[in-house]
Amino acid sequence: MTRSADGIRDRLSPLASEIIAAKVDVIVVPTGASALAVKSTTSRIPVVMTGSSDAVAMGIVDSLSRPGGSITGFTIISPELAPKRLELFAALPGLTTIAVLWCPATPINHEELRRTSAAATSLGIKIIPVEYQQGSTTWESELVRARPSGIFLLDCTNLPFNRLEEFAVENRLP
Repeated sequence: MTRSADGIRDRLSPLASEIIAAKVDVIVVPTGASALAVKSTTSRIPVVMTGSSDAVAMGIVDSLSRPGGSITGFTIISPELAPKRLELFAALPGLTTIAVLWCPATPINHEELRRTSAAATSLGIKIIPVEYQQGSTTWESELVRARPSGIFLLDCTNLPFNRLEEFAVENRLP
């Protein structure tokens, strides 16, 4: 059985309930948000999470060494790694102003943006935060107005990756 919320967070809880009602043996989820939706609905079915930005900070597991509960999987500890990712990205020649595309609806993005901003200051790079709201296309006009030399993505699974890739290619932006 496969179900998709199509990147719409409001669909996660009803889908979790539907899957649990089907009496499955295990649930595999692609994101931390979907793991939280399942966790809020059941604690008896094992859940395998293929990725999350920070499973501890998001409240998915108690700790990395002793997760507790019925959820296991991968976490990328995104807020801690964002400054290093920015440092590596900024090593590309000609990157002086970087647009940071982030999702205010993704709670962990606020901390990730804060740490990215601090890293940019220490690296002497100007960053321009650009908000992505699901279903909105205003991010494109904000990126055009910002005229960045590169686009840096925070951990937001709702981003329109296909359109973002097209935009970057059209504007010759890393």
